[in-house]
Amino acid sequence: MSTAETVKNPMSEPVSVDGVEIPLMMGMSVKSGWTQADNQEILRLSTTVLKLATFNFLLTFVGVIIGLAIGIAVGLKDGGFYTMMVVLLLLAFLVLRCGVVGVKTRNEKCCGCCCCGYLKAFFIIYVIFCLLSVLDIIGKVIAIAVSGHGVLAVNLVIEMGLFTLRVMTAHYSRLLLDAIKADEARKVANNESNV
Repeated sequence: MSTAETVKNPMSEPVSVDGVEIPLMMGMSVKSGWTQADNQEILRLSTTVLKLATFNFLLTFVGVIIGLAIGIAVGLKDGGFYTMMVVLLLLAFLVLRCGVVGVKTRNEKCCGCCCCGYLKAFFIIYVIFCLLSVLDIIGKVIAIAVSGHGVLAVNLVIEMGLFTLRVMTAHYSRLLLDAIKADEARKVANNESNV
C-alpha cells in the first residue's frame, strides 16, 4: 500500500501512512489523515479542533466523576441520576470520537443517510451544544433573579465558561470545514487547468 492510497473504513487506521501526529494530551496522540505535504492551515486547524474537543471531553469526564462522587457521598438513591451521568460521559466520548475520526479519515462521510462527514457532524453537534448552553444560561439568570441565591451565580459563571469553550470548538470546526472546502476547490481548479 503506497502512502497516497486511502483507507475508506473510518474504524481503521488513518488514511495516510505518513499522516501528522496530533498530540491530544500526555501520552495520547492521533495520526491525522493529512500529511505535511497537505495544506498547513488544515493541519493547524485540525490540531486546534482536536485539542479543544479533548479538553471538552476531559471537563465532562471530571464533571461526571465529581457528580457521581457527590451523589454517592450524599447517599442519592435516584438511579436516573447515575444513568444520566453515565450516558453523558458516553455521549461526550462519542462526540470526541466523531472529531477524531473526522481528522483521521479526512472528513469521510459519517453515515449513509446524508452527505455530511464526521467533521460536519462534529460541528453541528457543537452548534447544538452552544444553543443548549444559551438556554441554560438564560435559565440560570432567571433563577438568580427570582431566588436571589448567590450560589447559583457560581453555576452561571461555570456555564458561561463552558459556553465559551463550546463556541470556540464550533468556530474552529467551521474554520476547518471551510479550509477543507477551499483546498478541495483549489485542487479541482488545478486539475482542470492541467487538462
